[in-house]
Amino acid sequence: DDGDGERARGLLRALDRPRGLWGKALGMTEDLLVTLGALAVAGMALYVVTGVVMRNLLNMSLHDEAVIVGELMIAALVLPLGKVAAERGFITVDVLTRRFQNRHAILLNALACVVGLLIASVLFYAGYRALMDALLTNAFYFGSLRLPEWPGKLAFFVGYAVFTLRLLDLLFLDTFARLRTQRQNQRIE
Repeated sequence: DDGDGERARGLLRALDRPRGLWGKALGMTEDLLVTLGALAVAGMALYVVTGVVMRNLLNMSLHDEAVIVGELMIAALVLPLGKVAAERGFITVDVLTRRFQNRHAILLNALACVVGLLIASVLFYAGYRALMDALLTNAFYFGSLRLPEWPGKLAFFVGYAVFTLRLLDLLFLDTFARLRTQRQNQRIE
């Protein structure tokens, strides 16, 4: 199993290393957001199927279908980002990074976190601005239901907030844990 080889070289995922109160709280928050993202997918599917059935069988339309599906899609995509990062489930170039020595792989992972933080912090800030604007102006979507804009903006903001926290966790705590493991492995050898 390649996972055992990675653990032996000190390439631990964030979920594999010892977790204190911070790690447990962040992990529980990510699990909750994954559950909410899954519920958003289920709700989106139910709403779309209901809309199709109503249009084709009852010759009726479902109110604000595009708005509701769009808002649920944001929740489904953004809320689980922290868990994806914790499991290192994002796209990587493993073919290239597996050829480097362990210390270089650790530095490449740290660099990936820095680049991710640069991008995520911009989206986090944009999400904050959009959420504050929606809350302060009491903005609503045009449609028969006049749905407020803030729930989707809140989902986006929370998703990127947790993602940013997880990237910071990976950058500092995970990198230091990997470096410590590498030093211990070098002493053993």
